[in-house]
Amino acid sequence: MMMLFGFFPLLFLFLVFSVLGVFRRIAVARHVGENPKFRDEPPSGRLDGTVFSLAKRHGGQLTLSDVVVETGLNLAEAERYMDSLVDNAHVSVEVDENGRLCYEFPELRNDTGEKNE
Repeated sequence: MMMLFGFFPLLFLFLVFSVLGVFRRIAVARHVGENPKFRDEPPSGRLDGTVFSLAKRHGGQLTLSDVVVETGLNLAEAERYMDSLVDNAHVSVEVDENGRLCYEFPELRNDTGEKNE
């Protein structure tokens, strides 16, 4: 009989944690759905703002890795997106001395060329 009473608190705890787990999954799914980093096609305006802010913080120069880390896009998506920005006026692309693509934002370059950390 004593064993039966010891079982009920464990069952109660299991049910409570199960319900909390469901609420957590719902909250995470809602966050993921509203966060442009996790969408298949993030809104261009938000992504533009994110990338241009990142470029300003990086002294007007970005690599694809910078964009991937900041936006959560995969490498192919980031490359397609960045290539779509290249107009050789606001954004241009160069190959640096190490052979990496470097996206230049001339309007956002600081005078020293250093990152604004």
